[in-house]
Amino acid sequence: MACSKRRPRREITSQSSSSLVTLDKHIEHPTDQWRLCLTGLDAIEALEFLMETLQDALDQKSGQSKTNLTLDDLGPKIEYWDGMTTSILPRIKEQTNSLSLSLDLHDSTRHPNPNFESTIDLLFNLNITLDAAIAVIGYIALQSPLPAETHDHNLGPCKQFRCSYLLQRIKALVKRDLCTLYRASIQFIRAWECSSNDPDDSEYQANTINEKNEVLKLTAHSRHLIDKIIDLIPKSDLRFLQATWLMEAEALGPVLEILTNLTNLTIPKSKLELEPPDYYYYADVGKRRARAVVIARSTITLIKLTRTLLKRASTAETNKMPFSLDAKLNSKRLEQLRLGPTSIAQLLGVFVRALEESALDENPRPNTVNSYENVIRIAFNEFTKDLDSFLHDLDRFSIPLTPSISNSQSETEFIAWTRVLEDMWRKAIHLHLDVILPEITNRQSIEHQQ
Repeated sequence: MACSKRRPRREITSQSSSSLVTLDKHIEHPTDQWRLCLTGLDAIEALEFLMETLQDALDQKSGQSKTNLTLDDLGPKIEYWDGMTTSILPRIKEQTNSLSLSLDLHDSTRHPNPNFESTIDLLFNLNITLDAAIAVIGYIALQSPLPAETHDHNLGPCKQFRCSYLLQRIKALVKRDLCTLYRASIQFIRAWECSSNDPDDSEYQANTINEKNEVLKLTAHSRHLIDKIIDLIPKSDLRFLQATWLMEAEALGPVLEILTNLTNLTIPKSKLELEPPDYYYYADVGKRRARAVVIARSTITLIKLTRTLLKRASTAETNKMPFSLDAKLNSKRLEQLRLGPTSIAQLLGVFVRALEESALDENPRPNTVNSYENVIRIAFNEFTKDLDSFLHDLDRFSIPLTPSISNSQSETEFIAWTRVLEDMWRKAIHLHLDVILPEITNRQSIEHQQ
C-alpha cells in the first residue's frame, strides 16, 4: 500500500494471565508458545496471528458419554463454569474494550493517535484469555466425563443441552464476532496510516472515521454478547430455551420483508385476463405473480402470529407466562423443545423463498413450476405439523408457577394463555388453505385432462 508506514515491533510481556482462573491438569494453557509466536510482530501481524489461531477453535469431536454420572463426578466442570462467569468472560470483555482504547478511538474531537506498543501487549494477553476460554468450554462440553442426554435430568448446569448450547454461543463469539472485530481493527489501522501520511486528503480522513466507527460498533456488540452469555450461564433450562426461541422469532423478520416485497409486485391487468396455457396453469407469469401476491398477503398474517407466539413464549416476565418448565427434563427433551421453533422458522423461510422464486421466474420450465408447487405445499404442511407439535410439547412439559395449582388447573392456564393467539392462528391457516388448495386442485385437473 502506497500510504503505509512501519508500525513498531517489540518484545511482549504478560500482565493479565495471573488473574485468570487456575488451570489445572484438565486444561492445556500454552502461554509460552503465544509469547514466542507474537514476539517481534507489529499490530496488524499480531491481529492476523490472533485470528489465525482462532480458526480451528472448538472444532474437535466430543468424548464418549456415560449414563451413570452424578454431580460429584462433574464437580470440576461446575467449578469451571464459575470461573467462566467470574473471571474469563469478564476479562475478555475488558480486554476487548481496551483494544479500542489502545487504538485511541474514543475521542471524537481529534484524529486518533494509536499506541501500537500497548496494542501488541494487549493482544498477547487477550490471546491468553481467549485460549483459556476455549480450553475451559472445550473441557466442559467436549471432554469426558460427559453425561448421556437421556440420563442427565438431575445434573443441572452440566446437562448436555446447556453445555452444547453455551459451546456454540462461545464458539460463535470467538470465531465470528471477535474475529470480525479484529479484521475491522486491521482495516482501521490501514486507514489511519493513509490519513496520517496524507492529512490533507479528505477521502483518507473520511475513511478513517468510518473504520473507527465500525470498530466501536463491533466492540459494543461483542461486549453485549459477552454480557448475555455471562447472564445466561446460571439461568434455568427455560431461559436457555427462551434465548433460542427469541432468535428464531427475530429470524422471521427477513422472511416478512420478502413477503412485503411480493405484495408490491406489478401485475398487468391484461395478464390476469389470460386463459391458462395448455401445459400448466402456472406457466403464465402474470397468473403466477397474481397468485403469489394473494398467498403473500395471507402468509404475512400467519408469520406475524407465529412470531408473536414465539416472542410470547420467550418472555421472561412471569406475569405474562403463568407456567414454568419442568426442571428435571433431560437434554433429549430440552433439545426437542429447542428444535421446534428452529424447524418452524426454517420451514417458513423455505416456503416464502419458493413462493418468491415462483413469482420472479420469468420463463420457468414445466418441471420447475411443479417443483415450486411441491416445495410450497410440503413446507406449509410440515410447518403446521411442527407448530402443533411445539404447542403440544409446551403443554406437556410445563408446570404451574404456584405449587398449589393442580395439573388440571395448570393445563387450563396454559390453554387460556395461548387460546386467543391459537384461534387467530387457526383462522389464518384455514384462510391460507383456501388460497392454496383450490388452485392446486385446478392445476391438477388441467394436467389430468392432457
